[in-house]
Amino acid sequence: REGIRPQNFGGMSGSVLGSLRPAWEQLSEIVAAKPLVALGIGTLSWIVLNRAAAVVLTSVAKFKSTKNMNELASCFPSIIHCTTVTLLAFEELSSRGWGWGSAPMEVLQALRNGDADGSRVFDMLGSNTPTGMTVMIWCTSYMFADMWFLLSYSPNVLFMAHHVATILYMTSSLALGLSDLSVCLCIFLGEMTNPINNCYAITDLLDNEGWVSPRWNMAAATALAASFVVVRMLYAPLGLGLVVLETMFHRTGAAAVPLLLRILWSTLVVGTIFVSGTFLKGLIGSIISRKTTTRSQAEDSAKKQ
Repeated sequence: REGIRPQNFGGMSGSVLGSLRPAWEQLSEIVAAKPLVALGIGTLSWIVLNRAAAVVLTSVAKFKSTKNMNELASCFPSIIHCTTVTLLAFEELSSRGWGWGSAPMEVLQALRNGDADGSRVFDMLGSNTPTGMTVMIWCTSYMFADMWFLLSYSPNVLFMAHHVATILYMTSSLALGLSDLSVCLCIFLGEMTNPINNCYAITDLLDNEGWVSPRWNMAAATALAASFVVVRMLYAPLGLGLVVLETMFHRTGAAAVPLLLRILWSTLVVGTIFVSGTFLKGLIGSIISRKTTTRSQAEDSAKKQ
């Protein structure tokens, strides 16, 4: 290959699913053939799982707050989603040339040496594959279902804005048929911290019910802050933000994606990194003040009034 020859610094090559890869490819072919049907089935499945979790919780425990119960029930599909979609997004990335260090190094070399032929080991503007499409459909179906939950049981402007942004990114990539790897990179880096985020949410809800010590929530908050520092603040600006910006506005072939769409995608990525920093700042402040739970923050606010 002429031009850019990045090394695979700390990266992986090939499938991480091993013997399950053929079955994953077969399933993806079915999903990619009828994406709207798959999206509808996925969305309905997430909603059913959410409500089933609520039924189980109400049958085994008595909650002081119905809101706490509903939010706790929503954590179960969230845990399943974030763990599976992280694995599947990582599978897509690693099987198509991505590495923790190789993708950013490739971009830095392109910015330094130019991009004469647009060649890439990790082609973020390439055509969508059936497996890449299935990752996006799996994630999109969850976002639609969680939007339904938020609107029905627990309105949260920040979460809804996040879901709208991710749905716009994924559905526009699906409609255009390009750039599934850029979406998978966003999914992987965005969802890999969510198991910890769910622990943070669950311990807060259990503290609200008086079932666990707030120290558990403090531990989860500390772990979440540490993961955000590493993934969102140290790695994402270069490994995601710069990679996406260079891909959308510098590399040969970027014009295949309409300019307004490239601006939208880039804005969503940079905006998410910025919001992550704002959230992290507030989280660190609550850790320092030792008031990470909703209950302790409400009590503190009442005292100040």
